[in-house]
Amino acid sequence: MKILAVCFAALTLSCCRIPSFGKDGPGAVPRVKDPIVVLFIIDGIDVNSALTAAGNGANTLAALLRQGVTVERFYCTSPAPRLQLPDGSLPWGTTTSANVAMHTGCHLFESRKMDDIFLSARRAGIVSVFAGGAANYSVFDTADHLYYGNLSDEEVVERGLQHFSKDGARLIRLHLQRIRNAWSGPDDTRNPKSAYIRYFVNSIDPLLAKLMTAFERAGVWERTYLILGSDHGMGQTSSSNHPQSVLSSWQGFLAF
Repeated sequence: MKILAVCFAALTLSCCRIPSFGKDGPGAVPRVKDPIVVLFIIDGIDVNSALTAAGNGANTLAALLRQGVTVERFYCTSPAPRLQLPDGSLPWGTTTSANVAMHTGCHLFESRKMDDIFLSARRAGIVSVFAGGAANYSVFDTADHLYYGNLSDEEVVERGLQHFSKDGARLIRLHLQRIRNAWSGPDDTRNPKSAYIRYFVNSIDPLLAKLMTAFERAGVWERTYLILGSDHGMGQTSSSNHPQSVLSSWQGFLAF
């Protein structure tokens, strides 16, 4: 199955609304009481790095991929490091358009005066949290609980779990940033011994396991929708960047 995925935040919004969509009869969407939606975003990874990690020690990721669906071909809306409009303005600061798409649920970026998945959740009485390890995520200020800046990946996941356990948060967006510190070039994604893949195996996979274990212990795993993905791909040099001129910058990872 080949899928050209331009944006997946709308799917998150649909998951949040599953109880209102549920109807009886053939082909109906099953009713799910109080679903939980988690966007687990790993900055810049592509399908090669995810599959290499899953096949070389990232056992939690491997188990999740076996249970779900992995998109074979996924492109972000744009890997541009900032969204500059023709008039020179930066309505979303220095964040990429793909992160805006995850936030708004669409690919229209002309204004900050837009509805988004967090506002939709609030109207439905759903508590939300966003935690990300970069300062540019400060623009996503409609989540009930927002954390951004120089956060470790461990801190990012812990913020989500804190509000899940204390506040009953059911829309949880986590953006892990630190794997890019281990990048040394595109060959990293297929090399099981690269620092990039070892970081995935030794740091990110245990955080996935921690998240999954917490939900299992709370008895909510069976009603949790987990979206694993990235905001963009990476370039073709040793620099940790994602220029628009390189196709690999557009090619990310997406699994449900």
